[in-house]
Amino acid sequence: MVGDNRKTIRCKFCEKVITGGITRLKQHIAHVTGNVEICHKAPKEISSMLRKHLQDSKASRSSMQRKKQIALDSITQNTRVSESGSSGGDDIKDIENRELQKAIKESRKTRVIEEQMRNRYGQGFSGSSSGLDPGLKKGMS
Repeated sequence: MVGDNRKTIRCKFCEKVITGGITRLKQHIAHVTGNVEICHKAPKEISSMLRKHLQDSKASRSSMQRKKQIALDSITQNTRVSESGSSGGDDIKDIENRELQKAIKESRKTRVIEEQMRNRYGQGFSGSSSGLDPGLKKGMS
């Protein structure tokens, strides 16, 4: 970090100051064009590991969004069935409670994983890297 600002970070490889946070720094080192200039001094191994991490994170977010949409569609569909009187005993409260319990369980899993990563790799670990491969984190340090 440059000063106390989490949004301003200096690259350890080329000393370039990046504004925008850790994701922009990862893009800089991983040679992802668009938001930042690429780092010409970053080792190829680190660059390719970060590029894979960014791709995996994006895929994970997309998967989670699809799961959420499926759950919402399920609730909506079950609500319509319940309102028409042909739910087979399930009322809307039961359906909402089941879906809510699923969401809480998933959230707890994510929180536990993030806490384990912080304990293992230090307080600098952020939740945005929850899909981070331990080998990548070790290679980065």
